[in-house]
Amino acid sequence: MHTCAKRGIGFWDYLGERLRVTGQANVPELANLVSCRGQPA
Repeated sequence: MHTCAKRGIGFWDYLGERLRVTGQANVPELANLVSCRGQPA
């Protein structure tokens, strides 16, 4: 939950995507977001 907040992602959006709830926004895996930290875009 804290990592989602730091990344500006709603926790429930993230959880819904991971549980494959129909109609949820496409949220990338947190591991991918964390590994991108400090890398140029």
